[in-house]
Amino acid sequence: MQGLENLKKSFMKYIWRFQQSQAFISIIFWSLALAGIFYDRSGFYFERYLGLSADPNEQVITKTLILMVVVFTGVIIFGILYDTIFRLWEQQSIITMERNVFAQYKLNVRELIYQRHIYVPILKGVNDGRFDGEIAFLERWTDKVLADDAISRMYYDHVTDWVNSEEIRWKPPNMERLLAASREQANHTLGRRK
Repeated sequence: MQGLENLKKSFMKYIWRFQQSQAFISIIFWSLALAGIFYDRSGFYFERYLGLSADPNEQVITKTLILMVVVFTGVIIFGILYDTIFRLWEQQSIITMERNVFAQYKLNVRELIYQRHIYVPILKGVNDGRFDGEIAFLERWTDKVLADDAISRMYYDHVTDWVNSEEIRWKPPNMERLLAASREQANHTLGRRK
């Protein structure tokens, strides 16, 4: 079993390496592809400005490399302009945050467990009346998230059951429970919209 785990880990490491190098490789290949597309149309410029032969059959590698460097430089310059002047990534990040309910008000399962089993008990343990409002707020917040989201509730219950069980390895909830929670979530959402 350990051999299979090592094989999967090694395989995923190479997939990760491939994905990381893919951006650089794609720029090089796109530059070469565009150099090939514009090769026939650029003979006049090679002859006029660089003193190279206008004959497409001469100095092929030199012309292709020059076109590749021009396209590559153009892509890099566009990337710099996109990052420093257009700054569209800022708006993309804002939209991503606006659409991510977990970045706004919703708690994920780990945060729910922390709130219920760590933060609130600690506050109750040291409370001498100063933290009553905070304790009530945290309890209301977790109760609302668990009541509002059937899938979070299912995972919260599943994690709690697993921690309290004798099971060593985590087993994800079965699909029937997940589908039932998903249907409940959809019905709850539709009922709210009516």
